[in-house]
Amino acid sequence: MKKSILILISFLGMFFASSSALYAEGMYLGGDLGAAFLSDSDVDAFGYSAEISSDTGYSIGLALGYEFEYNIRLEAAIGYQANDLDELSVYGYTESLDGDVSILSFMANGYYDFKNSTAFTPFLMAGIGLANINADLDSIDESDDDTVFAYQAGLGVGYALNDSATLDLKYIYFATEDADFDGIDAEISSHNVVLGIRFAF
Repeated sequence: MKKSILILISFLGMFFASSSALYAEGMYLGGDLGAAFLSDSDVDAFGYSAEISSDTGYSIGLALGYEFEYNIRLEAAIGYQANDLDELSVYGYTESLDGDVSILSFMANGYYDFKNSTAFTPFLMAGIGLANINADLDSIDESDDDTVFAYQAGLGVGYALNDSATLDLKYIYFATEDADFDGIDAEISSHNVVLGIRFAF
């Protein structure tokens, strides 16, 4: 019995030792690139309702963060995504659109890492901030932008390449308050899948 307890204590000691060596407290710099799936946007304009669809776009991001000893990471992040517009639907009538929507975001994010003794670390994340949304309609030569409150939540997994570099794969749901473009209210939300890398220093 005592021998079993000693073996268990030794095993737990090795587990926590390897975990603390792999996940040291400190700052990190990260970047990511991914696909941005902008949701169909419900638009209200002068008493009329419509829906705008868009093509798959791209997203890029840069973050500066701090990893704490006990599973928590906090970071400040800047992101950009762009999607080409596809169609406008009004009461069953559909019209092709020529233009794009771009989003520049400034977010404060928090992460919870499910740390373990392997190189793989699942995590959950959430964030709040501000987003500047620009809508550009080439067909009528109109462009407008609005800055609104933004929030996001997601999950993913990190893979430790070595003691300082971690590869991340994550899904993020991003959304904002309705944007106002000269009296036209538009819903904004996006489902993004991104691949990133973090460097601890």
